Order: sequence, then C-alpha cells, then structure tokens
Amino acid sequence: MMRVMTSHRHVPLARILIVASALAGAAGAAPEKAAEGPGFNRSGNLLVSDRLNNRVVELAPDGAIVWQFGKGPADTTASSPLGPRDADRAGELTLIAASGIAAGELPACPQGCPDGRVLLVDRSGKVVWSYGSFGRPGSGAGELDTPVAARYLPGDRILIVDQGNHRVIEVDRKSREITWQHGTGKAGSGDAELSSPGTAEPLPDGTVLIADTGNNRAVEVTRDHQVLRRLSIGASAKGLASATLIPTSGHFLVTDLGYNRVVELDPTDKLVWEGWTYMLPGSDRAPVASRAVPRRNGDLVIAENRNHRIAITDVQFNLVASYGNVGRPGYGTARADEGLSAPFDAKVIGESTGLVTPGPAKPSSAKPDEAAKPGDGKKKREKAKSGEAKSSEAESGEAKSGQPAPAKRRESGGD
Repeated sequence: MMRVMTSHRHVPLARILIVASALAGAAGAAPEKAAEGPGFNRSGNLLVSDRLNNRVVELAPDGAIVWQFGKGPADTTASSPLGPRDADRAGELTLIAASGIAAGELPACPQGCPDGRVLLVDRSGKVVWSYGSFGRPGSGAGELDTPVAARYLPGDRILIVDQGNHRVIEVDRKSREITWQHGTGKAGSGDAELSSPGTAEPLPDGTVLIADTGNNRAVEVTRDHQVLRRLSIGASAKGLASATLIPTSGHFLVTDLGYNRVVELDPTDKLVWEGWTYMLPGSDRAPVASRAVPRRNGDLVIAENRNHRIAITDVQFNLVASYGNVGRPGYGTARADEGLSAPFDAKVIGESTGLVTPGPAKPSSAKPDEAAKPGDGKKKREKAKSGEAKSSEAESGEAKSGQPAPAKRRESGGD
C-alpha cells in the first residue's frame, strides 16, 4: 500500500525517490514482453527492484505500475530476473543486476535459483545486451557470481559489482572485455582487495566509491587502485551494505545492516547524523534496510527488505510516504499497494542524486584503463567544501531502555 504520512511539512509524492534493484531476462532466450502503461520513463517516476517478485517495476508517483519486466514470483526461468538487486535507467534502456534466489526464499525455488546476469533491456522487454550466464555462476571469461549492482558509464562502459567474486569490474559494452578491475577475485582486506562488495558508485572526479560489505567499510579508490578514503563509521559498522556521495554537502550516506541504521558521514569518517530504521512506524525489529539514497531536498528513500516496503523519510527522519504493505509481501500488476516482496533498491527517474547520471554519454577522452591522478578526488571535494558551515554531529547515545536515542535533525540539502 502507498501511504502518505502527515508530518511537520508537506512532501509531494512527485518528489519521492525509491531505492531500486535489478531485472533480468536471458540472453539468447525469447524475451518476455514488458508490460507498459502510460507514462513510461517519465521524470519523477520510481524504478523499483522487487527482488522476491522477480521483477523490476516503474511506478508513477501515485503508485500505479506503468512498466514491468519479469513474470512474478512463480517464474524461475530465464524470462524473468531472479532476485534483482539493482536497476537503473540508461536513456530508455534499463540496466539490471540479477543476483539469483537463495535456498528457501521462494516456494518456487526451494533449493535456490542462481541467475548471474547483468542486462540491458529496452522498453518492450527485449534484451539488447547481457553479461554473465543464467543459472551458471562462475569466475571465468564472461562470467559473474551474484552481481548486485551496475552503472552505465561514459564511453559505453558498464561498472558491475560481482559480489561472489569479491570484485568490481568495468566492462566495455561492445568488446565485452574487462577494462578495469578492483579486487583480486578472492576475499581479502588489503588495499587492493574486497570482501563481498555491495555497491560501487562512480564519482564525478573519476574515482569509485565501493561499499566493501564483508570488511565493514567503504573505500574510495582511483583507477590505479590507490585508496583515497576509508569509511567505517569510526570502526563501528557491522555490514556496511551501500555507500553514496551526497553531492550537496560532500558527505557520504551509508547503510549499516547490523545495526539497522542509515548514517551520514563527513569526508573524515566523522558521524554527522544517523537514523535507526527499525524505529520507523510499523517496522520489523530488523527491517534489513539494504540501500538508502538521498534527495536534493534532504529526504531519503530507503529499501526495507523485511518490511517489504520502500520508506521515504524527511530531514527529521519522519516517515512521510511508504510503498508496499509493511510486513506483508504481495504481488500485483496494477499498483504498488497490491504488494512488494523484499524490495532491494529504488531510484527516481530523472534524479540520480549522488550517482553519475545514467545513460549513454559522449565517449571519454581518457583511455578506459587510464589512471586518475592520485589524490584528485579528495582535493576536489575538499575544495568544494571550503567555506561551508560545519555540520553538527549527531550523538548516538542510548536511552535508559537500551534503545538508541531518536535521530537528530539533518539539514536539508536544498533543491
């Protein structure tokens, strides 16, 4: 169900952002025709990864489903994206990371159903490009093991988080060759190593911000693998699942699964603000908030797997809108209020706050494997932050009951 909550200020539904995940269809198989209604790819619509419904949906601001790719939870064939965890628009194409389903997650898939593809799908449901093989996870040429995120880069390159292979790779769309890789393919904690990464976001200066989930940290790396920044919430993170830049402030937003919180950090890893997702109305004790994305106005869009909803919160962490029926998974093809099932990520079309704008762009003048100058990213953002008012730090003290204190107010990022 889509609900709009009353709060200290009105937030129009058109301003809502959602955290989205992947969709999949098989390369080489006859694609399932996507269901489409009026308003496809309209700015302000929401692209949502409905993970355990094996689909990606585009929602109008009122919750109507205007586009769907995937047949639903009963279909475990290559015609549907199995367990999508990320989706993004690239022009009129949809870029999808289909991760697969673990054993016991779906009745139709008791032993688990691997997928292992990253796809580009057009509005009709045709797969126009794919990387990886359906049902065959691997680490060889052209193979992936649990891809969990993907981004379209300038020069027709695609950045893929290959979680099961503990790496982030950049693939040339035409040649299908890997043009850059961070991570050795085996889990590790060194500067050149990753452990079960969750997200990778290209930053405007050419560096890459990676949520290194298994190491409870996020790292910003150059193309020559120099680590410019480490974020770990002061070494307190427990499952840092996603990380993104807040461009209006130069701060970073991360999700911390182990403590069910969304955290804003300054560039030195100092805690600026935190919000405890299980304290939102109706929440499960452990909502498993996998991803959070900031809006320009300071609002957040949070994907809550176990709550089966997308929660939208304002700058004081009040719940102002909700998509899906909290605590009740469901499936329908007309509206979001028929239900979502473990949504993993969502984005608002036309506003990739903190993300590089998706879509084919003019080719970069730099060679694909050309390294950024060490320290460039850090210097640019620190320069941008000079003269800004110092952000107030939120305290994370606990109440007498042992529960964390209510979230402190964040300043709006401005529209």
